[in-house]
Amino acid sequence: MTDPETGGPGCPFCIRPGPDVFLSNGIWYARFDRHPVTPGHLLVIPVRHCTVFSDLNADEMQKLLPFIRQCQELLNLQFHPLGYNIGTNIGIIAGQSVRHIDVHVIPRYTGDTPDPRGGIRSVVPKNTLLHYSDNITAITGITGAACIEESLRIFQRMPRWKPSCDPMLQDPCSSPIWRIPPLPWP
Repeated sequence: MTDPETGGPGCPFCIRPGPDVFLSNGIWYARFDRHPVTPGHLLVIPVRHCTVFSDLNADEMQKLLPFIRQCQELLNLQFHPLGYNIGTNIGIIAGQSVRHIDVHVIPRYTGDTPDPRGGIRSVVPKNTLLHYSDNITAITGITGAACIEESLRIFQRMPRWKPSCDPMLQDPCSSPIWRIPPLPWP
């Protein structure tokens, strides 16, 4: 086993990919999720140990979306989904259970949820967060933190971001303005 922090012993995604690998390009590999939300649910995982997106280098970032597209093409042939949810959980608080970044490619099918509006959010029952609304309000200062109108009002009051360097950089991913520091792990 490899270590979840460093890629040493303990990290399940740093283990040499085995027969469960669906596709690989040498930089990313895809395997079926061991706890799938729907049939064909894939995890797209960098071969190199990275805990958050800001750890990825320019080459890894550049090859990610084309690799996800290849995965979708193969899933389309094998599973015939009618749509996809593609996303990631970054940080323990967001549901990241392995400290090695991965992207979920979740095929969607007619009838897999009663009302697909809202995407993956409709998989989580609407009243799930109600138990935590007081805590969310205490942390964010927003009553009913999930309220889009309040989020928009806060966004409109935020100072506008201005780039601190030349916007015509050859490789914007390598610029410090694009590198978001990783969140601390508890």
